[in-house]
Amino acid sequence: MVNPDIRLSLDGKILRGVNNKKILSINIPNSVTTIGHGAFEGCSELQHVDIPNSVTTIKYSAFRDCTSIQSIEIPNTIVSIEDAAFFGCTSLKFIDIPNSVKTIGNAAFALCTALESIILPNSVIAIGSGIFHSCSALRNIALPKSIASIGEGAFYRCISLQTVEFQCSVASITSEMFYCCENLQSFVIPDSVISIGYQSFFGCKSLSSIVIPNSVSLIGVEAFEGCSALKSVSISKFVKSISKEVFKECSSLEHVILPNSLISIEEGAFMCCTALKSIDIPDSVDSINDRAFQECTALQTIVIPNSVKTIGHGTFAECKSLQSVYIPDSVFIIGEDAFYGCNSLSKVHCNIKNPIDSNRVYLDSSFNCLYDNAVLFVPSGSRSEFRHHKTFQKFKHIEAM
Repeated sequence: MVNPDIRLSLDGKILRGVNNKKILSINIPNSVTTIGHGAFEGCSELQHVDIPNSVTTIKYSAFRDCTSIQSIEIPNTIVSIEDAAFFGCTSLKFIDIPNSVKTIGNAAFALCTALESIILPNSVIAIGSGIFHSCSALRNIALPKSIASIGEGAFYRCISLQTVEFQCSVASITSEMFYCCENLQSFVIPDSVISIGYQSFFGCKSLSSIVIPNSVSLIGVEAFEGCSALKSVSISKFVKSISKEVFKECSSLEHVILPNSLISIEEGAFMCCTALKSIDIPDSVDSINDRAFQECTALQTIVIPNSVKTIGHGTFAECKSLQSVYIPDSVFIIGEDAFYGCNSLSKVHCNIKNPIDSNRVYLDSSFNCLYDNAVLFVPSGSRSEFRHHKTFQKFKHIEAM
């Protein structure tokens, strides 16, 4: 006899829904092969579901917002768990995924705020975007070798996540993968990874070190922004650009190894890295862009290599401990307020041989706050050119090197 509380397709293979949203438990008939879209969605009092071995697919939103389910046994006949299948099951603490499952869809377990543990079997080849979004109780997870792709924001705001055993060989740490996983203490990026996405580790406040392997050639915007415990970072030798605000507000960052492949340091890349005392910029770099080192208040000295052509707006602004800077002849542009607020800067070593070259752009405000107290050291025999330059003539103290 068919349970009057459920609605089936004509052939009895698809469970389409329930007639009673107040249902407490359900035994799904053996004829069912698919639990349909939204079949139990919003059954907030449902506590027990018996899924038979006949079922192969759990469709999208099938158990969405079933807020009373604490555990569920998925049979080893299930091949696919689709998008948002268990979205918002806020009482679900544990679920065992059988080794028959190959794909788990977007947001499948998102907002399962009580979920503490989940085991992903070696059969899984892909997990979707936001799969564990805001699973705030999840502490540990192992990602098996079988996984070939992980969607964006997979562990977004998993604020209790401490360790991730990353056994798989994916090509990308996707955007927002570990966004605001504020208890994640360490992470080893596998050498299969070629790109680290936008905001992938944004706000991981407990992450203390990271090694970016030589397989990586791209690091996305804001990838490590706000990683306030991060003390050291070593960057792959194939990275050509430090993207916008990648290490912004990494307030414990003391040691950075930049590769010789690097061409540009983008806007705000190390902004507010208040523990950074020194950094070696390789002579492959041709541009240090706007606010790249703004408010690096512990930075004491900086040597700009002879490859750099552009120093952007506010690049070293408010670097209050900066005592000396070396500007090579290669620099053709120094932006507005490049050294604004560098109150300790007493020596500017400027190796520019012909400052009056019409192709060079040095703004009046480039050296704001330095003109009265800092000494400008210039190449021997070029003091006259500097004395007649509209910007450099403002320095009260100009001496030959």
